[in-house]
Amino acid sequence: MPIDKDLQLFGLNEAEQLLYILLARKGWSTVLQISKHCQIKRTTLYRIIESMVDKGYLNTQIGEKTTFYNIAPPVNSFKTTIFELEEKIKKMKLSIEKINEYTQKLITSKLDETSLFYYKGISGLKQAEWMIRASKTNIELLVFDSELWANVVGNKFAEELRQQVVEKNNRIRSISNNEGVIMPDGTTSWTTNKEYTTKHYRHRIISEKIMKMKQDIFIMPDSLIFWGVEKNDEMAIEIKNKDYADMMKQIFESIWDKAKAIDNFGQRFKA
Repeated sequence: MPIDKDLQLFGLNEAEQLLYILLARKGWSTVLQISKHCQIKRTTLYRIIESMVDKGYLNTQIGEKTTFYNIAPPVNSFKTTIFELEEKIKKMKLSIEKINEYTQKLITSKLDETSLFYYKGISGLKQAEWMIRASKTNIELLVFDSELWANVVGNKFAEELRQQVVEKNNRIRSISNNEGVIMPDGTTSWTTNKEYTTKHYRHRIISEKIMKMKQDIFIMPDSLIFWGVEKNDEMAIEIKNKDYADMMKQIFESIWDKAKAIDNFGQRFKA
């Protein structure tokens, strides 16, 4: 059972994978013994071994005249790597707010100037979605919803975004052609986050005869984001202009009034 791709997930390159599997098979070995079973130059081998020892993937045993090497217990060594990555991710998440706050102070564009941002591919759409739902606090987001976004970015990522909406105390109102009913306790077919459905989300249904939702349009307090999701051509365009956002908000409210509330969560949020 090949494990090269599994080892790659933990940052081991091709040479490191070869060495790791070789030692797993041979057990305690010297650099000389290792070099006889692989095509890696001995000088390079020393550097690889030193790096893997530092990362905790190899153990050392010092003999009278030489040093022996073997793999460290995988459960311990790889779990340590996972723990370190998790701690790093926690710090990175905390840093996002600090970076955003600092860079916002450096932006010199005036509010009445128009800026255009382009997001390409699935990773770009994820970036745009994160910016839409998690970059600001205590805002209301309006959506003309084609229901494509969650399928495109994946359910796991979509659930992370919904949780971010809850934590940021943001609110979303959505208009779509066909979306699942939310039960009084918040249960629905498209998310398990009941706090999101009951406290942070409102939706209505509009007939396709009035407006057919082919793509998504997100209306933020000072910008508009248009999705363009076609096969092998996923992209989003953000127009940062408060006047445009205010105009589109008026259109949204007009259609909201024509749309149908299908459950207890079809009203505007209380001020």
